[in-house]
Amino acid sequence: RLRDCWDVASSGQSQCVAALLDECLLFDTDESSSAFSGLQIEALQRLERGLADLAPEVFVAAPELDRWYGSAARWRLLWRTCKIAHCASMLEGRLPDERLGPLVLGAAFATRLAPRLRG
Repeated sequence: RLRDCWDVASSGQSQCVAALLDECLLFDTDESSSAFSGLQIEALQRLERGLADLAPEVFVAAPELDRWYGSAARWRLLWRTCKIAHCASMLEGRLPDERLGPLVLGAAFATRLAPRLRG
């Protein structure tokens, strides 16, 4: 099951998920379209949960910002967020754009990456 086994930060595992979705599309019939739709929903939910679990939103008090920007924890969160966004983008064309776009551009970039960058 995708929701239990897929490491959303792993490019290799995400390639396997992309191949699985491609294979399902090859054999898509009217009877199997609901199963494929269910698989898409599972993949999207796993991406959302993985982003929340592996790269949570962090709020840092203003007096601690300088220390935060130099911390290894910040770099780990940035790297994990980038990895998950990359893996999610590997599923472009396989998952609905109206759900995948907000996940990558909104939840990953605007909410987690952009606020952690320092110019």
